[in-house]
Amino acid sequence: MSDRGQDIAQDLLRLSAQKLWAERANPISIPIGTWIGCFQTEDRLTWRSTDGVWQAQIERSTSGNQVSLSFFCRQGYVGRFDHRGWHAASPQRRYHRPRPLVRSLPLPLAS
Repeated sequence: MSDRGQDIAQDLLRLSAQKLWAERANPISIPIGTWIGCFQTEDRLTWRSTDGVWQAQIERSTSGNQVSLSFFCRQGYVGRFDHRGWHAASPQRRYHRPRPLVRSLPLPLAS
């Protein structure tokens, strides 16, 4: 991909992260459409694109003072968005992995 193509892809990712960050408090039943995909959540902590390629999750810094929205493409960390804007992944942070999908277990029906 050319440098121009990579710049466009980064811009679309940044704009999508900004939109998801701004709309993260929307009702769970309303999907959030972005430039990279349509995202849905069940818990407002993790969003997944309907095509399964993208995942975003709320994370807190180790000091606990900052909250950010981390983005993953096919399980690979690509960057995060916080109150200061978009931060692309640095080579040192590429090991970062998304939170595993955890679904609540069905409760037994009362007799």
